[in-house]
Amino acid sequence: MNVLAVPSGRRLDCVAFGRVNMDLYTKPGHSIQDTPSFAKSLGGSPANIAAAMARLGMRVGMITRVADDPVGHVVVQFLRELGVDVSRIVFDTSGASTSVAFAETRREGSNTVLYRNNAADLLINPADIDADHIASTAMLVVSGTALAASPSRDAAMLAIETARKTGTLVAFDVDYRPYSWSGPETASVALTVAAERCDVVIGTREEFDALEAVYGNTGATPRERDAATAARLIDAGNSVVVVKRGEEGSTAFTAGGGTIRGPVYPVEPAKVYGAGDAFAGALLSRLLSGDSLEDALAAGAANASINISKTRCAEDMATWPEISRFIEERENALSP
Repeated sequence: MNVLAVPSGRRLDCVAFGRVNMDLYTKPGHSIQDTPSFAKSLGGSPANIAAAMARLGMRVGMITRVADDPVGHVVVQFLRELGVDVSRIVFDTSGASTSVAFAETRREGSNTVLYRNNAADLLINPADIDADHIASTAMLVVSGTALAASPSRDAAMLAIETARKTGTLVAFDVDYRPYSWSGPETASVALTVAAERCDVVIGTREEFDALEAVYGNTGATPRERDAATAARLIDAGNSVVVVKRGEEGSTAFTAGGGTIRGPVYPVEPAKVYGAGDAFAGALLSRLLSGDSLEDALAAGAANASINISKTRCAEDMATWPEISRFIEERENALSP
């Protein structure tokens, strides 16, 4: 049974709000210091989620700002080539920069160095939010990083409230990155205010701990902490709360009182990043397509495993046939 009442007749399936940057990958197995070259790609959690959903055939758009310079135009072109609607991306001329991340494509001792001074995506402002555009999509996906500073924080909250008024579902990826915030208390309050106004909230246990830094959690064990987190958000109006625990899989809690454990598909990783965005993209795509939460969790886990077994994030998001084949092969391997 689908746990979301997905609005029908919308022009888009999803619009992602927030950070986009250019990733520069080392050659596989190399550090930043010893790589002979870098390969440019798309980065940023909301952009990667949009890429994942577009690869799965969803009609996806993005709301953000990028610098009106070659780097900004590169990332927009990446999105355009993936089939993402870029009509609501603003080329910022204020002197702000599109973030750039240097990422090591290796499993052990992997480093990522992010240059994010005066980030253009944190200058998204309320004037960039078009109510008709929000009303034209079935779901708005907001990343917690967008709440780290204003005017992006104000624009994100306006987008969420506009979605609520127009019957658009809202999914929230907590995406807590301490370096983006002025302090943990500010992060806790802002993340909580946003999360309580959404339909779906996705985060790791550590991200939910950050969200609850001010408010606390009554759980004595890890599982009890997850249940307490979900109960609090569901009481506030959430329909689905998903807690990710890496190699331990995920647990989804529903407003109907259900608790569903997601599968884990172990793989040999080629890199240590990208799994969370791949997971969210496939999970949300399945839910928007009317599939069960069980199937959505399985698709998310499969896409995460496929992605980290490859060398890129956005370009290596899987298609539905790849996900279906991957799950079938894993299930057959477990059959007696």
